[in-house]
Amino acid sequence: EDVSASGSKSTFDDVPRDSYYSAYIAWAAKNDIVYGMDDNLFDPDRAISREEMAVIFSRYMDYKDIDLDYIYEAIDFADNGKIASWAKTEVRKMQRAGIIKGKDNNRFDPQGTGTRAEFAALIRRLIDNQDL
Repeated sequence: EDVSASGSKSTFDDVPRDSYYSAYIAWAAKNDIVYGMDDNLFDPDRAISREEMAVIFSRYMDYKDIDLDYIYEAIDFADNGKIASWAKTEVRKMQRAGIIKGKDNNRFDPQGTGTRAEFAALIRRLIDNQDL
């Protein structure tokens, strides 16, 4: 699906309709992959947290109807209590599939910034998990 050619524009108040990413945000919102913030805001320049990254990645797997193979037992991260309630299921799902990993001392660091390198690792682990 060529999202950029769809002509859709984001309806979030803080996403410029003429921005190169407006159609992509509109597509992701339309397909329940992203929801944005309160008050119809998306905050496109804000860094993404690790728990948000896990949720977005999980929602995309659901959108693509990809059934992940659970290759690990569920673990409780040392900072499990800091994972937002809306992200717990997806973080666990991604951990059990071996797609998302913890950090030093068995921490997940849910509010830590998700990096481009971490996202690239998620994609690689998905490919490995699904033998694509």
